Amino acid sequence: MAGIKVSYKDLKKDDNGNGQLATIFGGKSTSSKNTGFETIEVEKISEDPKGDFVNLFPFNEDSARSIAESMQNKGYDKTQVIHVAKILEEPETIDNPIRIDGAHRCWAAKEAGIEKIPVYIHTFETRVEALIYAYELQLNRRNLEAYEKLDAMQKLDQLKNRGRKKDDDSETSGKSAEDMAKLMGVSCRQA
Repeated sequence: MAGIKVSYKDLKKDDNGNGQLATIFGGKSTSSKNTGFETIEVEKISEDPKGDFVNLFPFNEDSARSIAESMQNKGYDKTQVIHVAKILEEPETIDNPIRIDGAHRCWAAKEAGIEKIPVYIHTFETRVEALIYAYELQLNRRNLEAYEKLDAMQKLDQLKNRGRKKDDDSETSGKSAEDMAKLMGVSCRQA
């Protein structure tokens, strides 16, 4: 059974970023007050000092070097924006939005000597909302191994507080487990 393929167009059904994963997992949808596109100096893109967005997925230096080489030959593909966030419950991020997506592209741009790159600025009420958005974005476009996808989906599920526990064991059951299996293209038991 094949997994569900989701394009960015499907994911971004409205200006608030409500898309297919929000529908599949149900519950609270993530919405940002999108402020739009800007071109900024790559050096001014702030990393998350708490590390939540830095460690969503492992950094692959070989992949980043390949992207840097492509940027050196072709320039920066302006359709591949970096997503940054202002988090209202964290006032320090209002003037200095943090990167929530695009670690490889940021690193590669610096390595390639590119000074300015496009960013898309989101404003979220809470860090949890920003994390949900980041996981949803990543899960829909990364080429992940099954275990990486499952790990990310479990973290997303925990953020949305969806699963319920069976009596005394730690296996998650219920609708969210079925939804994860459907999205991954595997059986519910395997998920």
